[in-house]
Amino acid sequence: MSTDAERHNPTGWSGVLDLISATAFLLAALSVGTAFTEGVGPGLFLLGGVGVAALLWIRVRQEHEAWAAYGLTAVALVCTAFPSGGPYAYVLLVVAVALLGFVVGLGAALGAVAIIVLTLALTLVATYDPGLLDTVRQTAGVAALLLVGAGFGGLLRTLDRARSTALHRGMELETTNERLRAALVTEREFVLAQERARSARELHDGLGHRLTLVAMSLQYAERMQDRDPVKAWAEVATAASTNQGALDLMRLWARALDPPPHAAGVGGAAAFDAIAEAFRGTGLDVAVTHRGSDDSLPEQISLFATRFVQEGLTNVLRHADATRVTVDFLQSPQQVRIALRDDGRGAAVPHDGFGLRSLRERAAALGGTLTSGVVVDGGWQLVVVLPLSDDHVPALVGEAT
Repeated sequence: MSTDAERHNPTGWSGVLDLISATAFLLAALSVGTAFTEGVGPGLFLLGGVGVAALLWIRVRQEHEAWAAYGLTAVALVCTAFPSGGPYAYVLLVVAVALLGFVVGLGAALGAVAIIVLTLALTLVATYDPGLLDTVRQTAGVAALLLVGAGFGGLLRTLDRARSTALHRGMELETTNERLRAALVTEREFVLAQERARSARELHDGLGHRLTLVAMSLQYAERMQDRDPVKAWAEVATAASTNQGALDLMRLWARALDPPPHAAGVGGAAAFDAIAEAFRGTGLDVAVTHRGSDDSLPEQISLFATRFVQEGLTNVLRHADATRVTVDFLQSPQQVRIALRDDGRGAAVPHDGFGLRSLRERAAALGGTLTSGVVVDGGWQLVVVLPLSDDHVPALVGEAT
């Protein structure tokens, strides 16, 4: 028995088989009228046979029952014995064989064809006693029609199986995708939680430590202001210097956690001027160079490029202990290449964190590549190459920074 998907989602070719079946039953109904002209008995018998065949056909099409397909084939074969209904019943027999191939399989349909042809040949010999050649001629046409029906039914079965498999795998794929999306959300939330915890630790160990030193220095100065004013004022100067370091660290985190907004529709080096200026406020020397086209970047590329520069400069501030960063922007009609290079401690820069992993995935989704690593003469380099059209220029990727 077939699955619900097979019953309620028939292929287009199944509709063709239903149309042929409707034609066959219409011809069979006409043959019943002819049979009644020969006598009530033959008419009633043929009417009963066509009725039973109709019920079996409905059972086959709705439930795909094998026994109903075999029964329909047998009833159609019996109907061919009536002189008035025989020619029309052969069409119904072809339909029955096709349904047998569709429901049970091509092998069963071919076996039924062999039995039907042998039965017709023996009936012909027993009734009319023709010669061997005449018997072959009279049964060859019926055999050819039945083989076409069997082949058509077998083809329908193969198509239905393939469609059912595709539907099943499609549902499995959708379920898997849903699980992956849920897992990705969970993983991102977990990584974000880790990043927040790490940021909190760095703020506590960095900014919190400096503020604690400021408080201790001021308390010491307060105690020493009467006994040793010189030491007291020296400690106040130390507190002021420590406080300035705390302010610098706070500005760094402000740039990292709340970078400047993306400028929509801006292309070329101008897209990064606001970002560079914001990070220069932390004491970092950021130089932006531009080569190539000044055309505006597509919205998705422009947004990604902005996030790329923000993330790269943030990592330099937080990890590289650098004083200078160059942002090299190279744009052609085919692609854009952006390289960030600093003069800091390249070996101390950590491997991909959540930010860089996210950028790498987004670059791949845009058809580009993102690479990072230590530069030979010192420092760290982060490079992204994004296509602007299908015909990108590979040579552009390899140009020196």
